[in-house]
Amino acid sequence: MIEFETLEDVAPGTWDAWIAATGRGRIYHSSAWMAFLHETQPGRPVWARVHENGRPIGFFAGRVLRKYGLRILGSPLPGWTTHYMGPILEGDRPFSLDILRGLDDWVFRSLRCVHFETLSPDVPVGLMESLGYKTHAFHSFLLDLRQDETSLFRKFNKGCKWSIHKAQREGLTFEEGGDEEFIQDYYAQLVEVFARQRLAPTYPRSRVEALLRHLRKERVLFTRIRHPDGRCLATGIVPYDSRSAYLWGAASWRNGQKHCPNELLQWHLMRRLRELQIPFYDFGGGGEYKAKYRGARICVAWFYKSRYKPLAKARDLYQSAFYARQRLKGWFNTAGASGAIGKDGRT
Repeated sequence: MIEFETLEDVAPGTWDAWIAATGRGRIYHSSAWMAFLHETQPGRPVWARVHENGRPIGFFAGRVLRKYGLRILGSPLPGWTTHYMGPILEGDRPFSLDILRGLDDWVFRSLRCVHFETLSPDVPVGLMESLGYKTHAFHSFLLDLRQDETSLFRKFNKGCKWSIHKAQREGLTFEEGGDEEFIQDYYAQLVEVFARQRLAPTYPRSRVEALLRHLRKERVLFTRIRHPDGRCLATGIVPYDSRSAYLWGAASWRNGQKHCPNELLQWHLMRRLRELQIPFYDFGGGGEYKAKYRGARICVAWFYKSRYKPLAKARDLYQSAFYARQRLKGWFNTAGASGAIGKDGRT
């Protein structure tokens, strides 16, 4: 018999010890990441322990929020800047239909939710679809860092290798350490990156501040590339755990692209992750510009299910409206910036 036990007031240290003991937890399941979500997202945290015939076999972490009086469970939800969560089981135990049926019953009966979403590469697609779940594809690239450094570099495409050598010749340097200056550099660069596409960033600066506050000591690399004159040309944020590292965000100044800082940033990140003995590097989403590092293309299912069919349609409409607002905000921001540009084209 499978049972999901809702937990109350779990001490962070206890929760993290339980997750670590499974050998399958990710940083997104950690108490620090849950604290980050608690500051940046609506709703309340939900913790659960999975039992089989009274014996603990796994765990679940997520958040319940209310929209128009309806209870929605995310693990995660789109827009949380969070990747793989969902249920995890101990050791190499596979998910069975009984376990996933227990999850479904707990979500819709015990928690009384009307909509549930989760992103997990560990949960079998076929079993979830048999329970009525639909999926969206989350595309990314996964780079195997277990190969030696020479072999890793050799697999990059020709242009990527040339860019890294160019950046090294020009004296660009890599550094770590999150601080107020880093946040300022990263978010200003991010705004410019989105502005090039006439878009606005999908999250506020305060989210970067919260990430730094809650995860400064919890396995996150805050990195940047500097020009010899001291300018910060590119920035990157990469959380990691024993299973993988994940590109959370990266940005750079357009006028610094001729120095090739982005390629050097990624190369140094890979080398640093290898030092930390992290086996894989997930690029955190698709984008053909990431293909030059020769990571394997992966597709992870984002599962969702609604008790009422109109809710599933509302979910898609909400996402469409969100991106429409992002484009509109980006257009206004770009128009405003254009009005502040002088005749010589500089701000």
